[in-house]
Amino acid sequence: MGTERLRTKIEEQQAVYQALKAGDSGTVCYKEFQSGEWGTDDQNYTNRLRLAYYLLYCHIEDEEAVAFLFGEELKDRERNSFQGIGSTLEILTHLIRKYNGDGKYAGLLERAKNAILTVPAAMTRTDRWRMILGKTACWTVSICAGK
Repeated sequence: MGTERLRTKIEEQQAVYQALKAGDSGTVCYKEFQSGEWGTDDQNYTNRLRLAYYLLYCHIEDEEAVAFLFGEELKDRERNSFQGIGSTLEILTHLIRKYNGDGKYAGLLERAKNAILTVPAAMTRTDRWRMILGKTACWTVSICAGK
């Protein structure tokens, strides 16, 4: 996938973001379904992941949207047959930490830790995530800057 195609995919999420800001969360809210093969799953997981990438890569500072998406992602992590941590939770954890200086989101972060108990080493991935962010900082700026 080329840089131009990736930029286009990320920028497509602007419409999803604008719909969320207008009160339409239908494409990103937790929407449980049962898969005969995989058990409990979330129909909107990929949409939340795409929107999380948009918020991260395009440097959208929106505490309300991040907190909402984090809460929806926790519903999935708490109910999904394959709980795990997942990229969406990693990205949203990174984003929500900016707004947690006074411990405002300590409860959500605690829920996240409890929701992924099926993956014993999951929270150690925080260091890996920081490394990824550090190495891709210039690239992520260029995706939304049109370079």
